[in-house]
Amino acid sequence: MSSNKKILKLKLFFSEILSFSAIQILGILVGLRLFSIPEVKAQVEAHPVKWTDFLIAFAVGTVLIFLAIKAFKRGIFFRIFIGFLIFFGCIIVFGSFMPDIPAIVLTIVCIYFYYRHPNVITQNIAIGLAISGASVMLGLSITVWQVLILLAILSVYDIIAVWKTKHMIKLFKGLAERGVIMALIIPSKISNIWANLRQVKPGEEFLLLGTGDIAFPIIFAVSALKYSIWSSVAIILGALLGLSFIHFFFIAKKERKPIPALPPIAVGSALGFFISLLFI
Repeated sequence: MSSNKKILKLKLFFSEILSFSAIQILGILVGLRLFSIPEVKAQVEAHPVKWTDFLIAFAVGTVLIFLAIKAFKRGIFFRIFIGFLIFFGCIIVFGSFMPDIPAIVLTIVCIYFYYRHPNVITQNIAIGLAISGASVMLGLSITVWQVLILLAILSVYDIIAVWKTKHMIKLFKGLAERGVIMALIIPSKISNIWANLRQVKPGEEFLLLGTGDIAFPIIFAVSALKYSIWSSVAIILGALLGLSFIHFFFIAKKERKPIPALPPIAVGSALGFFISLLFI
């Protein structure tokens, strides 16, 4: 491998780690903020989420998206749908740190730039905020042990859906063809953050990290705040180790194909949590 390619892949790796870490840290900060508000804490504890309910909702949601892809050939339906998700996530994140009106204004600004300037940076900001907000609310409403069950089940599902049935790849491509990229886009160099989304294709210049691979460490870490902030930090560090494993043992290969990223991230997160229990 030439030195230029090695440098490019290292840049891609550090860009991936920094992007992933930024969203994880944001999620923990939002979780800490909401966890400290008695009204919010009481509300989420009064309406806990069961892992079985989540799995049912996940299965139904996946089927509905496939049906929608079959039914709607144009992207407007999906663009509106992703707009609602971004609005929901932004309101939670911004609303955690400021009054309602400024939070709504910033949310509208974020959505405006997402639609008006569809490039890598606006995509990542919007998707990062959406993931953080939604993941924090789920993390506050579910127990650590139920998250572990979900991680185990969905890790197996991820392997089957990507390598066996490949329906997850079809779903992702179907959404992308309709103008919705459900992933964080990792550029290999700073100048690529201004690239139009139509130019983005997985390869030497860009790497795509699925929303679920980013969301579940946040859900796990926020849920673990009930134990200790250090448990949450350990979970994120473990997730980073899992992500690094994926990069160097799979993504760094010459032939880059879609891979199930959740299993190693889940294993790293779980190890981080169990190790943290030894010190709290």
